[in-house]
Amino acid sequence: MENGNGKNANDTRLILGQKIKTLRLMGGLTQEQLALELGYQGSSAVSQIENGEIYMKQDVLYRAAKFFGIPAAALMIPDPLSEEDLKALIDLLALMKSGKDNPHYKSVLTLIEVAAKDLPK
Repeated sequence: MENGNGKNANDTRLILGQKIKTLRLMGGLTQEQLALELGYQGSSAVSQIENGEIYMKQDVLYRAAKFFGIPAAALMIPDPLSEEDLKALIDLLALMKSGKDNPHYKSVLTLIEVAAKDLPK
C-alpha cells in the first residue's frame, strides 16, 4: 500500500526502524534501555520497530526524536549511507570514545582529516 508519496508503508517502517537502531547503537544503548526511555515496558517493542514490524505511535516518535536530539521528520528520511557505512561509522565512534590511549586513535584522526578535505565546503 502506498502512502501518497509513492512509497510503500513497509518502506517507511523499515526506514524508521533502521534510523532508530542506528541512533540507539551510536548512543551505546541496549534495546531495553531505549525501551525504558520511550516508555515501553520491555525491549520487544523496540525490536519490532527496528525490524520494521510495527510503527511507532506519534507521541513515541516525538519522544524518540527529542531523546536523540533530532527533528522527528529526520527519523522518516532514508540515510544516504549504506548499512556497511553505518557499521563502519559506529565502529569509528566506539574507537573514538575509547580515547587517546587506544593505539589506533592517531591513525583514525588522520583518516578523518584526509576524508574531510574531500567534503564540499
